[in-house]
Amino acid sequence: MFYENLNKVNNIFYKDFMKSLNKLNKNGSYILGKNVSKFESNFARYIGAKFSIGVANGLDALTISLKSLKLPKNSEVIVASNSYIACIISIINSGLKPVLVEPDIETYNIDVNKIDKKITKKTRVILAVHLYGKSCEMDKILNIFRKKNLYLIEDCAQSHGSKYKNKNTGLFGDFSCFSFYPTKLLGAIGDGGAIISKKKKFKDYLKKFRNYGSIKRYKNDIIGQNSRLDEIQALFLDIKLKSLNRIILHKKKLAEVYFSNLNKNFILPKIENHKSDTFYIFNVRH
Repeated sequence: MFYENLNKVNNIFYKDFMKSLNKLNKNGSYILGKNVSKFESNFARYIGAKFSIGVANGLDALTISLKSLKLPKNSEVIVASNSYIACIISIINSGLKPVLVEPDIETYNIDVNKIDKKITKKTRVILAVHLYGKSCEMDKILNIFRKKNLYLIEDCAQSHGSKYKNKNTGLFGDFSCFSFYPTKLLGAIGDGGAIISKKKKFKDYLKKFRNYGSIKRYKNDIIGQNSRLDEIQALFLDIKLKSLNRIILHKKKLAEVYFSNLNKNFILPKIENHKSDTFYIFNVRH
């Protein structure tokens, strides 16, 4: 897919990017080098997490997170029915079963009042997908996952910088998964993704899983896969990360234009005081 306006979005970053790219070419470190480590640290700091692990894309972030839980085959994962197909693929590819819950008609995120009815003895995970730059209703989801002793994974592919009660999305789950697909608020010039976990014990495991099961050359402790964030993408993302708050502010200003000018035939996004939306997508119904 190619989007002409992405060139306009990224143009302002190319000058710094090309300077840094020349340095990368000179040192010849193209796989899991300093640029990936630097971006991982800076991105974790931006979100407020202890660490982040760069992977090849958002789908891999979800799949690796689910596989890291080592759940029994056909364990059930609660997920919103209008989630992107990557969520469903990640669940199936992990040997698990997606259980679909309808969204809230006003927010388009999972309807938290319908989750309890879908929980069975096989339920192990709630996959909370923050759609369109709006966080899910996290207090109610946290109450369910604690009461039922479940795992919580956040899909933050569309919610870079979105907040719930002044807390960034990505800081609630056992794992949180990000995509840096070019159209995202923090978009790369190719594919990319990241995993955040509040459990430090997973840090080495995730690093191994993304790199053939290894963090030390020729020592492969687990059966992993090749899902490494590319040095070039990490380089570009780290430059762009410095402007993410400005990008979000621009989105909010555009949203104000729509709120002020769309007529009453349109059902506009719901504004909730306890959430800070980034308007990754300004979704309307008519």
